[in-house]
Amino acid sequence: MLDHVARYAEAKGIKTLQSIESRDNHMAIAVERDMGFSVVSDPGDPSTVIVTRNLTSAAGPDPVIPSWA
Repeated sequence: MLDHVARYAEAKGIKTLQSIESRDNHMAIAVERDMGFSVVSDPGDPSTVIVTRNLTSAAGPDPVIPSWA
């Protein structure tokens, strides 16, 4: 699902995806790291982390996503 969201966002021209995760959500953080997200401590809340992935596409929009979406 996260891969689909990333591809859709990239096709729409979004440059960065960010999420706030509970520091205790080790499984989600591991999945996001595997998908190329970076993880940093949330300076405003020690119980959470901020995960970020920069999106770049040289190939253009995903052909599976219709242009009207």
